[in-house]
Amino acid sequence: MIPVRTRRRLKPAARATKPAFAGSMRRVLASAILCAGLFACGYRFTAGGGALPGGARTLYVPVFKNATAEAGLEGPFTDALRQELARWGREGGELSDATAVGEITLIGGGPAIATNTFSPDTGVFLAVAASYQVVATVVVRVMKGGAQVAQTTVTGGEDYLPRRADVTANAPATGVLEAEANRRMALRRLAATLMKQAYQNLTGF
Repeated sequence: MIPVRTRRRLKPAARATKPAFAGSMRRVLASAILCAGLFACGYRFTAGGGALPGGARTLYVPVFKNATAEAGLEGPFTDALRQELARWGREGGELSDATAVGEITLIGGGPAIATNTFSPDTGVFLAVAASYQVVATVVVRVMKGGAQVAQTTVTGGEDYLPRRADVTANAPATGVLEAEANRRMALRRLAATLMKQAYQNLTGF
């Protein structure tokens, strides 16, 4: 008989693999070393903006006082300051170590831009308001331990569009409602702008 030769296949040598978590561990260690270095150099992670008056960490904002004859102004300005403080991590509710007391002392406005429009009824050009403006003044006082530690007064205006002529002609009542809605939206924008300025004035940021 003729002997039959058989060939055995050799198994490939196993490749050395690195643990799947090795890369992640290196990144974690690098981050830890970086943080340690930052703290060693004196860096600290704190709330945004400048320091609050009187060394306060957070502020409590009660409902604003409205010293004007127009009702309903308290809400927009109170909300605006609370939101501005929360944006910088400084709004602490009633457990805060200081209080920001706000007072609306002035509200006003009138036509901001007027255009000359020809009137077929009278045959002359009439001044027609193309834009109106709402103006407000607000005082914010920071109280801590029963004493006032800071105060700022901010004043500004915000433009808004009057009611549309086509709406006024076809439905006068709807035109009045539209004009008032535009003014209310402008008032909220103004409140946000003034409370941002008040925060910057109080913190020097």
